[in-house]
Amino acid sequence: MLSKIFIKRQLQFWRFVFPVMILILSLYSLEETKYPRSEFANIVLWLSRMDPLLLIAHMGSALVVPDWIWLPILVILATAFIGRVFCGWLCPLGGLLNFVYYGRRLFPKGLLVKTDKNLPSFFKAAKYWWLTLIVVFASAGAGISSVFTPLTFFSHEITKLYLGQFPWLLAAAILSGFIFFPRFWCTYVCPTGILFTLIAGWHRVKVRVTGKCVNCDYCKSVCPVNAVDTGPKGSGEECLVCGRCWAACSRQAISWTLRRQASAASDMQSRRNFLKLGTAIAVGSLINLPARRLIFASPSASPSLRPPGAVPENDFLATCNRCSRCVKVCPTGGLVPMPFSSGIMTYETPELIPRKGCCELCMLCSKVCPTGAIRPIKRLEVKIGVARLDEGRCLAWTQGKACLICKERCPVDAIIIDDSKRPYINSRNCIGCGACENACPVEETAVKVVID
Repeated sequence: MLSKIFIKRQLQFWRFVFPVMILILSLYSLEETKYPRSEFANIVLWLSRMDPLLLIAHMGSALVVPDWIWLPILVILATAFIGRVFCGWLCPLGGLLNFVYYGRRLFPKGLLVKTDKNLPSFFKAAKYWWLTLIVVFASAGAGISSVFTPLTFFSHEITKLYLGQFPWLLAAAILSGFIFFPRFWCTYVCPTGILFTLIAGWHRVKVRVTGKCVNCDYCKSVCPVNAVDTGPKGSGEECLVCGRCWAACSRQAISWTLRRQASAASDMQSRRNFLKLGTAIAVGSLINLPARRLIFASPSASPSLRPPGAVPENDFLATCNRCSRCVKVCPTGGLVPMPFSSGIMTYETPELIPRKGCCELCMLCSKVCPTGAIRPIKRLEVKIGVARLDEGRCLAWTQGKACLICKERCPVDAIIIDDSKRPYINSRNCIGCGACENACPVEETAVKVVID
């Protein structure tokens, strides 16, 4: 039989190595999310598919059951049996925040910020209302709320670094880990983490404390989510199944046990939490239509040029989770996240700016989109917009110059040149790729792609 010392060492080794491996693979996958795209780019996509919230978003967009539905269901079943195994072992953001755990232990305790003891209880009561708010916004068509889910959050912030921008949300997650406890973000902010906490309310395998405990509270100090309870309830629903408390106890007072039946109080609390979630879904469904009419009728939410294969604008804003993977994979740099000045509903959604880079019809954006907001389509079906010619700015029209750059760059022969060497645009053939706008030598371009 394996000794406890050997098991502790193995647990300590894999508890560090496995999340770090997931983190490195995710970073490498995002690095490979570029043109030409390699198969390694699918790693972060498959990790994303473990998230039940992504499944809900994808099914709401495509209105079909995806063939990978077994993956989030498997994670849900594992969570219901042993706890938040995804958060503790498979989440790349969690692997990154693990370094906060080790970083905190390098600081003397006197240098760390001491928070009020009542704050954790406040956050514990508030986190389900936060999840309720997220569900209401998501149900009302505000896809911006999805940016807090872990894989979207990770992709969004790492892509910001690639684009030379500061990742404010990632900095907030790391800072909260130093101020409160290492995995504060995962426990009280991440919607997927809170959802898994709800599911873990019924987990059968729990960490419990035996009579050997001397109440030294060392197990509590090593827990990255403050889930250890030395009372009769055992580990809380936030438990990441990392085993740090078990390995840290020198008196062997902590054990993993299979509970046969949940307490009445625990079942009551779980039912209350799910009632909150159900109420949020119901409220979100009720306000869905009026909220969309109010929001999408505003000038700030006017349609923008979207990637090829994007679903209709209202559905796109509700489905796009702002992961920025399509921005990262675009070979020309023409896809950019929309600024905050465009409105909260469109903020961080991808917009094609032909002047920065036209669409080369590589169709990679649909292959990296995890939610189905950008669907795979054939090149013959692409219709991003339509080019409009301003004859008052065109060199061929105003100065008689034989400027044929737009004609040369057009991939679909949508530009016709007359006998006087002047261009015309065939709107039926034009797909709105923006090659003509991008190539126009006039400073204030004479041709511009607009929504048809």
